[in-house]
Amino acid sequence: MNKQNFKKLISHLKKQQKSIEAARFNMRFFGVRIDGIMAEEKKNEILEMPVCNTQACLAGEATLSLKMGYITKIGGISLYSKLRKKGLTIEDAAIKFLGLTVPESERLFYFRTMGVPGSLRTYGWPEQFEHRYHQATTPADRLQVAIDRVEHFIKTNGEE
Repeated sequence: MNKQNFKKLISHLKKQQKSIEAARFNMRFFGVRIDGIMAEEKKNEILEMPVCNTQACLAGEATLSLKMGYITKIGGISLYSKLRKKGLTIEDAAIKFLGLTVPESERLFYFRTMGVPGSLRTYGWPEQFEHRYHQATTPADRLQVAIDRVEHFIKTNGEE
């Protein structure tokens, strides 16, 4: 685990809390552009629409915080060409630069409810964090849950 890069991620999330960028954070989407079916789905949520037309989860925010990717002019996150040429996805890049194993990334980048029923893996956020995230009513509140989640992840050395 690369704790220095985790600190950059936490700092990045904290800076967003009081900005219009807070609306970008969404654990259900991996750095994708908001259009079509996503825009329709967003109408049913109590969320502010991000001005960048992009939704990013922790993996997407990690790529932005570590300057591995950028928000494109039409929305969505793209990795810089050096990383794209290596065939990395946003998730791959975040795993690599945060120094995660695949099981650790599954615990950090997904909700438990996204896991495979009956799986033997410990998959997704601990229940208390996922519940708090779903109960949050503002972008800043969702970011606070994510910050708390990342800090807990570091404290437990990626075990939960």
